[in-house]
Amino acid sequence: MRDRWAASAVVFLAWAAWMLPTTVVGKQMVCRIDDPSKVRDCRALADCAYRIYPIEFAQQGADQGNNVICGGLNNLVSLYDGAGACRYFGDLISTNAGRTGFATTVQQQLSNGQFRGVDLRCDPTVNGVNQTAYNGALKKLRQFLGRGFTIFAKVDNPDLDPVVIQTLNEDIDIISCPGEEDATTLRAYIANGGIPTRVVIDVLEPPVLTCPINTRPVDVAGRIVQENNLFGATIQVDRDDVNNDCGEGTFPKTRRLKDALDADPNACDFDGFEPDPTDRSRFYGCGGGKRELHQCPPGQLFDGLNGTCIPFIRMECNETTCTILSPLDVNNQTEFIPVPVFFPQEPTTTVLTTLPPTTTTPTDIVCVVNIYPDISDAILDKLAVCDFIIVSNDGLCDFARHLKNYSDAKRVALIRGRAPHAKILRKVEVKFDDNFDPNHAVQNVQASLAAGLFDGVELAFDSAHLDQHGQIKYAQFLKLLKRHLDDHVLISNSFVCQHHLPAFLLNAMSEVLDYVILVPSSQNASAEGNALAPRVYSDSVANCLLNANFPRNKIVLGLPTGGLLVDSSAERESPSNFIPYGNVCELQNEQQRHCEEQQYQNCSLFEDGVKLVYDDTNSAGGRALQVVGCKLRGISIALSYDDPAGICVGSSFPLLGAVQNVFEHRSGVSGFQGCPCGTDESEEEE
Repeated sequence: MRDRWAASAVVFLAWAAWMLPTTVVGKQMVCRIDDPSKVRDCRALADCAYRIYPIEFAQQGADQGNNVICGGLNNLVSLYDGAGACRYFGDLISTNAGRTGFATTVQQQLSNGQFRGVDLRCDPTVNGVNQTAYNGALKKLRQFLGRGFTIFAKVDNPDLDPVVIQTLNEDIDIISCPGEEDATTLRAYIANGGIPTRVVIDVLEPPVLTCPINTRPVDVAGRIVQENNLFGATIQVDRDDVNNDCGEGTFPKTRRLKDALDADPNACDFDGFEPDPTDRSRFYGCGGGKRELHQCPPGQLFDGLNGTCIPFIRMECNETTCTILSPLDVNNQTEFIPVPVFFPQEPTTTVLTTLPPTTTTPTDIVCVVNIYPDISDAILDKLAVCDFIIVSNDGLCDFARHLKNYSDAKRVALIRGRAPHAKILRKVEVKFDDNFDPNHAVQNVQASLAAGLFDGVELAFDSAHLDQHGQIKYAQFLKLLKRHLDDHVLISNSFVCQHHLPAFLLNAMSEVLDYVILVPSSQNASAEGNALAPRVYSDSVANCLLNANFPRNKIVLGLPTGGLLVDSSAERESPSNFIPYGNVCELQNEQQRHCEEQQYQNCSLFEDGVKLVYDDTNSAGGRALQVVGCKLRGISIALSYDDPAGICVGSSFPLLGAVQNVFEHRSGVSGFQGCPCGTDESEEEE
């Protein structure tokens, strides 16, 4: 009986010892050894929480020739590393029988007890592996191995299906991400719902060791792990200086990474003060090698340039000047906006595909109105047809237009008196550059709405041209903005639907925005031929959103309403270059007279390669047909750029009239072929 108990105790202790690396507190180092012949001294791997060997060496046994696999209960075997192996893996798991065979083979490989887990080195998004099959393979592998084995997976591209990320959270122990300087992949993975404390950062090492040793990749990985509270980092030990060729001792990069992971995140060596990146009312000093937290007095924020706390201020501005009135009323109960905040802050499985389909009948007209220098009586008379009114101050001079606290109660009251049913939104420009701070951007929006004149805000910023890191920051900004505005405040955003948008940005837009306005780019709206040509809108309409199941009742198609001079280098239309429709018609008459004088059929008022692309009644009606046929929210139109004087067709606002005509007779429109396959709802009765 005693012997049986002793044997049981040994088994239990061995199991506990194997579990230790996954439960140990602190940042962990994971060691990859692609060539075990270079790392024959197992003492060099003593600090490794896991040791990962390639499958070909694992199949040879623990000691074959010059190859030494150090004994231990935290050894893993890597599978399907490289593009060719990954494609083979994709073919293997393409059927259910293949996935079962894969899981069975791995189970057999691990049955001898030499290895306690696997590291799958195939990222499905990089090598074209079907993500549904990949997800099924992960589920099957965990089912066959149970919870007694460790599974690593690789994420080099964060554009994963939400169901795959959910499986990674539920069934995979550790995720490895590349150690990029800006941590783009990591940030996007976390933003999509990945769990940070299960992530390791791969040190991006060169294939050949050079002297002096470049330690920058090691330092970057260590910094990313500490800043984001990750599980740890991985390093390929056999690419380190194993023989002290550079004179810095053996394994200098491995030792440096271990030191970086063990470092106290509160240690410091700076002079003066530094701002707290998560709360602008706090700052840090450095005393005795430790960071010391300080708090500004109520109503003040830390000014990093001067190293002092300064008060918030309130400003009242008109067209030419701004006057400082008083500090803002900020007290101890004021909630400051954290920056940066990765979202979602807790793991989530919310995806766009779970949103219920909408059956909203498209009738909304979003009117854009310039309130400077004045609003004409003709425009005021037309406001009654508008469901939403976006107030723009494009008529101001550049200096006054960028004053964040500018408002004009008289003009807004005039609009509200003519359209009491409409929601009035203020157009606010979002400045985005390398120094973009979501915190400051949210404060600017809040300040623009402080007077209580507006029902919401239209964000004047095109997020589609951002790189992935910028998209992450912009999505953070949207989340923060929604959290710090009252629930009744409306938020809209205009952008060019030209590229595929990542899931994390689509989710943020869907959750935060009440509607989006899709503005046509000069590439998909221009037409070949004459120097003056009506717009030709793309049949794809809103595919970049509809293909992702973005809610139809949040999509508004933009009608620029004016003309634009474009050339072959133009990528998107700038409102500052618009020519009102009435002026376009005057240019048409001038073009005709010019060509008659030149007696040349293809003559032009403009330089070679430049032409004027504009909306007319046909293109406006066609845009409205797209809204009705695809069952979208509505259309936006710039009343200030329509033809209030009736120059073109003898009646005022002809483009608005064309839109209204389609909306009023929408029962005759059953569908539109530009809607993505599977999204037409032409069989529904209206």
